Amino acid sequence: RKLTYSVMQKLENNPTTVDGVTFGKFDKSTCYSSIEDLMKNEKIEVLYPTWLPQDEKIIGVWYSTEHDAETFVFQCTDPSRGIDIELNKGLTESLKADCIEKEIAGYTVYYCYKEYNNAMQANFIYKNNLYSVKSDTEDNLFRIIENLKEIN
Repeated sequence: RKLTYSVMQKLENNPTTVDGVTFGKFDKSTCYSSIEDLMKNEKIEVLYPTWLPQDEKIIGVWYSTEHDAETFVFQCTDPSRGIDIELNKGLTESLKADCIEKEIAGYTVYYCYKEYNNAMQANFIYKNNLYSVKSDTEDNLFRIIENLKEIN
């Protein structure tokens, strides 16, 4: 199994427009045999999932600097699932609204059902980065968060 890591340029620097939709271009794509190899070789210092629900896999990791925000996206097999990490971003009140606060694995997590993507979503801060984790059920969401790890 191969995992692709892609770095996306800022949209305003090198946009591509197709049928009226503007996309960024990938500067670099590299394949790795595991998520651990990716994290170590690219020196990515964020939490990554060590457990996902059955039949769910990380199929790609993207890094973007769109709109002066640095974001890592761990894309799962199901596009409505995954983990988004916005670097140096706080947890806004709007992300806490209508959510339940819970301590999970030492993180103060705000979670709720998001109807627009038919998923449970949890938001929390770790080392000044905003994590948004999405999964199919509350139990799976909590288990993903409990099994996040960082490369030491």
